[in-house]
Amino acid sequence: MKFDKFKGKKALSLANLLSADDFALANELLKADYYYLSYLDDNALDASRHIKSEIGAASYALAMLAAYKFDQMEPFKSYDIGHLSGESNIGEEEAQRLAKWVFETGNEAQIIIDKSFFAHHDSKFIFSILSKLGLSVVLAGGADDKSQALANELSSDEVAEPAELESFDGSVVYLYASEDAELLRANQSWLSVAKVANENELTLSAKDGFNKTVKVKMDNSIKGTVAMLATKNITGYNFKLVKVDKA
Repeated sequence: MKFDKFKGKKALSLANLLSADDFALANELLKADYYYLSYLDDNALDASRHIKSEIGAASYALAMLAAYKFDQMEPFKSYDIGHLSGESNIGEEEAQRLAKWVFETGNEAQIIIDKSFFAHHDSKFIFSILSKLGLSVVLAGGADDKSQALANELSSDEVAEPAELESFDGSVVYLYASEDAELLRANQSWLSVAKVANENELTLSAKDGFNKTVKVKMDNSIKGTVAMLATKNITGYNFKLVKVDKA
């Protein structure tokens, strides 16, 4: 699989928050025929083009696309579509319509991903499926020799079934790159679950070794149950299930 440049015509974005990773690409996407699949609402994109999914469910979305395209080929024809649909929160009929749109003869869609896919717990499946589908793939933020080499390393000719989705039941933060001062933004629902208040200094820690102390600012424009952490350094997967303590 070789990363391509965006052609500006038709694309399915699987990036978690495209406008934060590549604002220029998000603007170009607005001019194209597109859908975006993500847990997060991207305010820079058209809400009517949003396919809401569970966190990390791009692997299941790709599995359903493969099951549609290779419906007579193992292991794809044996995928449990009901399970994939139920766990990802992507309806079976919705997935089928999306697959027809993606693989429309003579007008196939490009796939947009972001660099978090390299740290996804099922990254080998994702890149193997992307290679198998044969679609043009665009990396938000731009691809270089390092990212291309990593994609090639993760990709395999042998594709099995996708792994079970990770559990994000609890306090979850999403890390996005920013050169501004580090800040955690969260809505009142997140603050209530974490049992903290606006302007508190918090220490966030996760099982992958992530540990950071930041101030939280209430922002009720954020939808859902994930807080947004602007940070200069991102390690591991961008979504993190964290333990929250007052600093």
